[in-house]
Amino acid sequence: MNPRTTGVALRDIRAARRRIGSAVFTTPCHEAPLLSALAGMELFCKYENLQRTGSFKERGARNALSLLGRDQRKNGVLTASTGSHALGLAYHARQMGVNRAGDHAFAVARGRIDAVVTVSEDELCAAIHALAERAKCVVEGAGAAPLAACLGGRLPELQDKRVVLPLGGGNIDPARLAEVLRAAGCCEIKVGTTGPWWRTGFPTRLI
Repeated sequence: MNPRTTGVALRDIRAARRRIGSAVFTTPCHEAPLLSALAGMELFCKYENLQRTGSFKERGARNALSLLGRDQRKNGVLTASTGSHALGLAYHARQMGVNRAGDHAFAVARGRIDAVVTVSEDELCAAIHALAERAKCVVEGAGAAPLAACLGGRLPELQDKRVVLPLGGGNIDPARLAEVLRAAGCCEIKVGTTGPWWRTGFPTRLI
């Protein structure tokens, strides 16, 4: 597959899986019954935050690096990122001996996404706390966004359906995480409710 094109077929995904092989972890995908009770959906968590650099993004980085020719590897790579993508690219570039890309993500995803929803900062904070308390999992805001959308009533069509939450971004700043967790007790969440579930402030105490 030419990394400069936007067409991605199932065979391309399977080929990428073979290329990255054992270079990335095969992360677990477990049912999350406590989160399921909270969201009214059958939720499964895909723990990509267990990757070496804390995010699924190293999968794409490793695959892209594997597609480079000898001269391209010699020239090196760069990325316009200071977060999880940069960490994944830097790690695997070092592992492969590439001198330390990707503006095609939206072009590839367009046409393969049914809907896009937004969530608020408060919803993200509440989802981070719920994951820490109920799934014993630490993720950053981006990684908590899928759960935030489910708990915030943004995806009513998924009620009572089986849903997989891709968890990534285990690189949350410890001070920010502490702020979210310290907010516990500001308000309550009624377990098993559907639709928007906020009362006031951060909904961080589960009842």
